Amino acid sequence: MRGAEGGKVAKENKELVVPLTICLAGLIALAATVLPAPAREPLSSIQASSYADVVKLLKSHPSVVYPYTACLELHIRSFKDSTKGKFGAPTATVESEILEVLLDNTQELTGGRGIFHEDPSGGRIFKKRQKFVFRFSTDTNFATAASKSLETLVGKTCILAFDPGAESEDACDVHSIQTPFPEQNYTRADVAGLTAKLRLSSEYLVKFKTALQKYIEARWSDKRIERFCQPDTRTLPFMQSLVPRSSGAPLVGYVYHNGANSLGKLMWYCNLSKDGTVEEYQAEILRGDHNFWVLEISAPSSRQLTDEDIDEHIVWLKLNNSYSAYFSERFHSGDGSKLKKEFWDLRVNTISKFVRNQSGQITGLEAKLDNGQLLTADVSDGLIITNILVDGKPNAYWTEVNADASQNINDACRRSM
Repeated sequence: MRGAEGGKVAKENKELVVPLTICLAGLIALAATVLPAPAREPLSSIQASSYADVVKLLKSHPSVVYPYTACLELHIRSFKDSTKGKFGAPTATVESEILEVLLDNTQELTGGRGIFHEDPSGGRIFKKRQKFVFRFSTDTNFATAASKSLETLVGKTCILAFDPGAESEDACDVHSIQTPFPEQNYTRADVAGLTAKLRLSSEYLVKFKTALQKYIEARWSDKRIERFCQPDTRTLPFMQSLVPRSSGAPLVGYVYHNGANSLGKLMWYCNLSKDGTVEEYQAEILRGDHNFWVLEISAPSSRQLTDEDIDEHIVWLKLNNSYSAYFSERFHSGDGSKLKKEFWDLRVNTISKFVRNQSGQITGLEAKLDNGQLLTADVSDGLIITNILVDGKPNAYWTEVNADASQNINDACRRSM
């Protein structure tokens, strides 16, 4: 789970501040790819329009936004506890009948599939008088007040809101179960009023999803994706991505550029708070097994993402990945405990300066290490890092880290942690 303090790569005044926690007992890396975008160049007309649409919608959302993917009035027929889910987790299965469909946005908001499914095909349409069997986690980490009350509602009617997931074993997995009526005391007038509010909320969310998708497409052109997605910038398996929260609903989108087959599958998702506010979204690329890149974790902004930002972040990722993958390989070989304290003190704390030539290309960098020492390096064509020095002298650890970087990163990406 991504914490409130950690998991960001923030850039202010050309500094990349990267809190990455690694413990001796194992590797815990809370790293997220956040690319704020300083407005160094004029926005193109397409980008300006996309940014403006998103910002306008953010400022004009309805007074009440229900972040639900689906909302149904159900008659609960049975409740079975302690069944086992796909990963052996405690679950409960509920058999019900749909009395009214107040909201069904599974196709519009998430492409009709669970958030971690790769393809946007399919869809689910809830129908009145339809039998609906659903399964949910009873783990305390995922339980809500609404899900805890379901066992007491057998033989009764209720209104539940949730996010549908995958279907298996004749049951639908649902997540983030909520209810607009905690005591389940409501009238037909209440249902009619809620339905009207949900309709307004739904229209806003669908418009916002469309605007956010255009916004991400404007930021990440085919050329930028090809530039960013290098073998050594892959997201390592132990790096933390943006995790959908248990409260609120996700929006999910898929972007397919002209070169979709070579670029991979570009997916994005974001969390919505209960008042409809979008805090952050994640855009990512998947190219088969072991090839995964988090392009960015960021909040919608009216400022532009530049090619300069992307190049700087590529350099940072290569430096960070080489260090993290080095430890990962030592950890898996059993040598992790043999690393001296000196190694941990050599972690990059901030990149304080990028050196550029007259053409604006990055030719070097200066970075502050955790122990206060200065790391310098040359950056050649292709953003390849060479000649790493610590306080002006070769360092045994960093020499080995950089020499074995590509192999260690490849091995780490092929190993599931």
